[in-house]
Amino acid sequence: MSDPPVDPRNSERGAPAGRPAADAIRLFVALDLGAAARVALHEQAAPLRAALADSVGWVPAANLHLTLRFVGPRPAAFVPRLADGLATAAEVGPAFAMRLAGVGTFPAGSRPRIVWAGVDPSPALLRLHRAVDEAAARCGIPGEDRPFHPHVTLGRVRSGARLDRRAFAAATPTIDVLADIHTVDLMESTLAPTGARYRPLARLALGAPRPAAHVPAR
Repeated sequence: MSDPPVDPRNSERGAPAGRPAADAIRLFVALDLGAAARVALHEQAAPLRAALADSVGWVPAANLHLTLRFVGPRPAAFVPRLADGLATAAEVGPAFAMRLAGVGTFPAGSRPRIVWAGVDPSPALLRLHRAVDEAAARCGIPGEDRPFHPHVTLGRVRSGARLDRRAFAAATPTIDVLADIHTVDLMESTLAPTGARYRPLARLALGAPRPAAHVPAR
């Protein structure tokens, strides 16, 4: 597959401007790659981590995921409403296989910020993304102003660092991973000095409508 340019606004990212409520939870909607696919992707990306260790902060294998929709800080009371909307979105199709292939950086030019693995924009994935977007809109979440370019973030260039393009090109690995996607997940992201910590608040099975199982928000 050819890898599209990636918009970092389709990745789990910083909070929008404005002061969130005291009980706000930082939310995003994601696809869980599954343990086997996460490990395979992490192992295949090892040459990049070795070559760019000084300039890139790498995402741990356990945190690798595909972000379908960034939501941002919302009150805890908003979680059940969005989870119910995602339960409807999950009904659009059954579980499917998602292929990861290729690596790249964004933005183009001399100062990229993100290193990513490409994802095949299959009809099943695009259909699910549209359903999630529609569910988000019904919950009052503003739409994205950029096209959806599916990818998995592998790492972020450290503040003040510059990615060595020659080292990147020399170490570019062959990425070819198949992930079985069974759920769409509403995730909480907690920022910490050691990196983001993720926690599922609801996991909705694809193609099998069922009540959302909510984890109490902390």
